[in-house]
Amino acid sequence: MNKYAAILALSAGLAVAATLPAGAQPMGKHFGPGRCHGGPLVPMMAMRYPDGALAFLHTELHITPAQASQWNQFATALTDSVHAFRQQMQARRSEAMSGRTSFALPAVLKRREAMMKSHLATVEHIDGALIPLYEALDPAQQRTANQLFMGCRPHHPWQAQGQGPHRRM
Repeated sequence: MNKYAAILALSAGLAVAATLPAGAQPMGKHFGPGRCHGGPLVPMMAMRYPDGALAFLHTELHITPAQASQWNQFATALTDSVHAFRQQMQARRSEAMSGRTSFALPAVLKRREAMMKSHLATVEHIDGALIPLYEALDPAQQRTANQLFMGCRPHHPWQAQGQGPHRRM
């Protein structure tokens, strides 16, 4: 997988994680000890335990002192995104509990549009810090990041060879 496809996948995974409900847990037979090929490990942890996910990532990636600046920017972006999402979810819950939520089609579509815009803003915010960090990683660290964020092995043979639809843009 090329560098830019990996960066996009990493940031998308974090954005998804930042928009999961706080109690979301991965489910199904593909998750659990020894079964990390079923999905990305870190994005699932990041929403519920951002500090723990960051500590785990820092250790697994073997972040060096030379990479500390990029790491700190990434950690701040992830933490900010998680906190912002939690505030948005609390506001949505409060609105729903107050009975002010309309279930008419136009209102539902507006809420979906707002959520999509929020997801995009999260991806863009995390991208701004993740791309410089990923580029500062050595090839072994990049492979580890790919595995942690996108699963332990490529889901398609062409992903392992940097071919197919996710080739360099």
